[in-house]
Amino acid sequence: MSSEQRPPFPTVVPAAEPVHPSAGPAAQRRFLDAVPGTMVRVTDEDAVQRTVFDPALKQFPNAFRTADPVFPSPAATRAWQRARAAVLAAVRDGVAGSPWAEALVVRGSVLMALWFGEEAREPGDLDFVVAPASWRMEEERTSDLLAGVAAAAEAQTARGAHGVLL
Repeated sequence: MSSEQRPPFPTVVPAAEPVHPSAGPAAQRRFLDAVPGTMVRVTDEDAVQRTVFDPALKQFPNAFRTADPVFPSPAATRAWQRARAAVLAAVRDGVAGSPWAEALVVRGSVLMALWFGEEAREPGDLDFVVAPASWRMEEERTSDLLAGVAAAAEAQTARGAHGVLL
């Protein structure tokens, strides 16, 4: 693609500093309107959490997400990472044991970790492809799938799986 065909860079850029809850609704709204709704920061004021580009979010004017937080205490950072891994495992296992397992094909870093073990990078999220390919987002069964996956994950954690509670 030539430079003439490329769309211009977005004029809105993410805030250089985190927008904290104390910033007021107007500042929060200006920031949040331009970024994905999943761009959530930890509430610990002492944690450092960078904004990083994510090509999977390129449909947004600002395709950014928050990176993992780094806390002043290395032990707190490790605890946060262990907690995230436990939640991901609980959701993954809940989906696997649900009636929706046949409709969701796992992909990405979770799949790599299952295939390659500790040689793979630590998964940071869950990526699924919905099957069959003809399944459309607008269909009624999509709402049922999302509610069913949430219920399956909650049921998994209610049984004490992975030591987390959703």
